[in-house]
Parts: sequence; structure tokens; C-alpha cells
Amino acid sequence: LESSVPVLRNGRQVLALRSFAKNKIAGIIHGVSQSGQTVYIEPSDCVNASNELTQEKYNLELAIRTILFELTKKIAPYSNDLENAFEKMLVLDTTRAASLWGIEQNGCYALTCDKEHPLKLVSARHPILGKNAVPLDLEFLNDKRVLIITGPNTGGKTVCIKTIALFSLLNQTGFPIPASDGTYLPIFTSVYADIGDGQSLDESLSTFSAHMKRNAYAIEKSNEKSLVLLDELGSGTDPQEGSALAMSILDSLIEKKSFVLVTTHHGALKNYGWTQPSCINASVEFNAQTLSPTYRLVMGVPGESRAFDIAQNSGVPLNVVQRARKYIEGSETDISFLINSLNEKHSEVDSLLQSSKQREHEFLEKLKEVEVLQLENKKRELELKTKALTEVDSFLSESRKQLENLVRILREGEITKEKTKAVRSFIDSTTAELKNQEANLEKEKDNFIKKYGDFILENQGTHAKSKKQKKKHLKNSLALELVQSSITKKNDEEEKSGVTPLVFKIGAIVIAGKNKRQGTIVSANGKNKWLVQFDSLQITMEQKDLELVLETKQKADVNMDLFTKENPSFELRLLGKREAEAIEMLERQLYLCSIHNFKEFSVIHGKGYGVLQEAVHSFLSKNKAVKNFRFANPEDGGTGKTYVELF
Repeated sequence: LESSVPVLRNGRQVLALRSFAKNKIAGIIHGVSQSGQTVYIEPSDCVNASNELTQEKYNLELAIRTILFELTKKIAPYSNDLENAFEKMLVLDTTRAASLWGIEQNGCYALTCDKEHPLKLVSARHPILGKNAVPLDLEFLNDKRVLIITGPNTGGKTVCIKTIALFSLLNQTGFPIPASDGTYLPIFTSVYADIGDGQSLDESLSTFSAHMKRNAYAIEKSNEKSLVLLDELGSGTDPQEGSALAMSILDSLIEKKSFVLVTTHHGALKNYGWTQPSCINASVEFNAQTLSPTYRLVMGVPGESRAFDIAQNSGVPLNVVQRARKYIEGSETDISFLINSLNEKHSEVDSLLQSSKQREHEFLEKLKEVEVLQLENKKRELELKTKALTEVDSFLSESRKQLENLVRILREGEITKEKTKAVRSFIDSTTAELKNQEANLEKEKDNFIKKYGDFILENQGTHAKSKKQKKKHLKNSLALELVQSSITKKNDEEEKSGVTPLVFKIGAIVIAGKNKRQGTIVSANGKNKWLVQFDSLQITMEQKDLELVLETKQKADVNMDLFTKENPSFELRLLGKREAEAIEMLERQLYLCSIHNFKEFSVIHGKGYGVLQEAVHSFLSKNKAVKNFRFANPEDGGTGKTYVELF
């Protein structure tokens, strides 16, 4: 046996045997355990007894049903009296329960408000708080319909409005309330409450949207007999916008003459309570010595939030609270600080926009260079065609002379008129074909001039005042001459052996200043601005203040080697450097990165007082070559190190 106590299976008493011993007892198997190790057997000796027991149970149930049927039949004529008695018993029972509860809570029945007696609570105690409840005393004036309660967190603001609503419902249900005599409560036909966080992932509601949904419902349904509870009105969004929205909601409820209870931390609503005739301010008291709320309600006086004291009393470190006090005392919390921050962000966006325009300008310049190359190729193609047609024209002219001489010779001989006419026809057809080819070439030249003539004039700087004037005064021969001269000028310059064209570009040799100091252009730094290397000094100068110097290509390449031999650093260390020296090193790093196509590096500037850090970030934010920069990860240096990414 697994157990000496019988087991109940399917209403039958059975024995639990181990599976290997199931054949030792004769009987009926009623089940097997989940593991298969135990078998439940009803011995044969018990089968008849169990059957008799089952039969007797059925007989008992049948007898009970018979008795109930007979009793029901006897009292059926008195069913209406029994129903009436049942309803009266419910009233008596609930009344007795309410009375016992009222005695237990030491409560009273509230009187109904009228014009002479507005809402008033005397020593009201929330029943759930029990003996720990602090008595609440509250009294409205006749013309007041809105109560705005302010004060510290955990001070009991929400408990106050819940107590008023709960007591109103208890009173209208016929229950006594845990308060003292002299309590007056109005009669409400509906109660609307917005208390707690109603956010919902299922309904896609944020905290603020959930508040607004319930507020909107209250505004729509409420009337002069409604009680509306609004906990933390205007919270969950921007304080300024939330305050304005809260005041507008209260205006709507005041227009409907609803009875409204509000809790808030917004200072604007405190002022609203002073200026709005239908409102009254109240606050929960706070003990400044013990840094704890007293849970007493003070009517007519708005309260402070006491966020710092509550935070400190709740376990927030003292240094965190002190730092918070400095923030609110300093200019960091001023709205102007936010505006200045936004202006800085706008400046950054403008800088990025200017950089984008610069890159667009450079792209257009590159596109013009490509168009010039296309014009050059087209011009060379036309030159080849013109040369080929000239050669054909010369050949045909010589051939015509020879043919005419041949005709004269043939006239002197025995030649017929028909043969002479055929020779002349050959000459005329050949001449017509030549003129046709010349016309096609002239037409192609005209199309070329119409398409590219204005572009050439614009780049030559000789454009007229309007496009109509340019088209009117631009002759084909003049335009073609401009095309040829503008494109072949570059070829003429390149034919000069070993001489670099006098063009402002990286690596060009220039002189500047009264002393005609010679330097080399390192990079472009804005429109018509160039960064020039004078020995070990780099200066940004206007193009008009620079003069190109004719230098051999070999010498220019040697000057460029001064920059290409030095490599940029993967990690630029500025620790211990003065601000000017550090910025100079950072500036040179950016130049080297632009020359070597180096896109990312880091700057170690340290933390300290933040002077060097601020200088580095200020320089990077103004440099158009910088795409992005940010502080390093905490494990890689944090705010003492900055990652830089270039375009």
C-alpha cells in the first residue's frame, strides 16, 4: 500500500497500491497516478457496500426535493406578502448596519446645504485612515463654487477632495458620515473625477491625454448639480501651457455653475484663485521645523510646493537638494536661458545651412568645369569637321578647274554636245553637294552658339544687361570666336613648359602685405577667402589682398610637401595648453585632416574648470569642415574628451 488511508476516486473509496502489487488484491481499478507508480483499486468486498451507499444518497436527495416542493406549495398563496417583507427586511437590515457603522465611526448625519448654509465640514475624518486621520475643517462662502487646494506633496490635497466627494455620496446613500454636528453637504446628481494617472498603452493614452479626455467628458456632461474633482489640473505638459489650459477649463465649469474641487502646483492657478470671484484658495499646512506636512487645511491662503524639503525628507541626498536650490536661485531657470539656448541652436542650424550653400556653390563650380570640358570637346569636333570640309572644298575646287580645262580640251576635239552637258552636270551636282554640307555645318554651328553662347559670355564677364540684348547683339562669328578663344586660352597656358597657371587653388604661391611676404595656399576658407601658410604661421586672407606668383610646377609640389609630410593625430592631446595654443593646435589638426582626407579624430581637453573644453567646442561649432562633435563615452573619458567627425 502507498497509504493506509482510503482514497476517494470518482465518488468511490479505493486503496492506493504500488503498481507491482496490483494483482495481490481483487477489485476494480479506478485510476492510475500520473507517474504510473500508483494504482487505485476498489476491493471486491467493498463494491456492494459502495453501491448501496450511492443508492441511499439518491434516496435522500429525492426526499429533500419532495419536502421542498410540498412546503413551496403551501406558502405559494402568500408570495406577495413574502416579497414585501423581504424588501422591508433589507431596509431595516441596511439601516441597522449604517447605524452601527455610524456609532463605530462616531459620526453624524449631515444637513442639507441651502442659500444660508453653504458646504461645511466639521472635524471630518476619512474612514479608511481610521484613528490616524487628521480632522478636516472646511467651509465655503455662498458665492464660491471652486476650491483650489495647493501646498506640498504628500500634504493631503488629494485626500481632502476625496473626503468631500466620499462624504457627499455617503450622505446621499443614507449613511452617517465620520464628522461632527454642524456639517452641511449639497445634493449632487452626478460626480465626475479625474484623479490619478490614467495612461493606457491599449488605448494609446499618455498621462496628459488621459487627463484631457476625462476633463473633456466632465465639461460636456456637468451642470449646476454636478460635483467635479480635478487632481493635479494642468499637469503632464508644459507648465505655462498647462496653466493656461487649466484656467480655461475652470472658466468653462464656472459657466456651468458646477461645484469644482481642484488640486495643483501651478503658481498661475494660485493667482487665478485670487482674481476669479467664484474661486477660493486653500492650502495644506507644512511644518518648516520638522520638514513634514501637518495635514491641516488652511482656507483662503495658497501654499508652497516645498519640493526641496519633501525631497530631502524622502531620502534625496543633501548635495542634490542644495544644487537644485542653486539652480532655482541662478539664471539657469530663467526663461531667457531657454531662449538663449534656442538661439544657439538656431545659430548652429544657420551655420550648417551656410556650409550646405558653400558645398552647393562648389558643386556648381565643378559642374561649370564639366560644361567647359564638354564645350571644349564640341569645339574640337567642330574644328575637325571644318578642317575636313575645307580640305574637301579645296579638292573639289581643284577638281572643277581640271574638269573645266578638260571640257575645253574636249571642245577642240571630236566630242558631242551630249557628252559636254553630262560633264557639266557632274560638276554642278558635286558643287551642290558641297554647298549642302557647308549649310549643315553652318546650321550645327548656329545651334551650338544658341546653346552655349550665353554661357561663354557669362564666364567671360562680358554679358549684357538682359538675355534679350545678349541674343540680339550676339553674332555667330563673334560667339564662335569667344568659344574658341575661351577654351583655347587654357591650352595655350598649358603649353608653357613647367609653368603653373595663375589660378587661386590649394598649393598656389602668393604674396601678401606691404613686405610682399610669400606663402602657400593651404585650403579654401569661405567665399573668396583662403588659408595661407607663411612659414610656420597660417592666416585666413581675402583673395583681393593676395597676388599670385608665377612658380614652376616642381617648386609648387615641393611647397605642398610641407603639409603632406605631417600626418594628423588620431588623438589630439591639449592638456596643460593655454587656450590660444590649444586652438592653434586644433586648427592645424583640422588642416592636416582635410589634406589627408582624415574624417574622425578625438580631442583630449580635460575637465578642470571647463575653460579649455568650452573653447574647443566653440571653435568646432564655428568651423564649417566639422560635421559633428560630441563628448566621449564615460568609460573613454566622458566630458574630458570630445569625438570629432568631419565632412
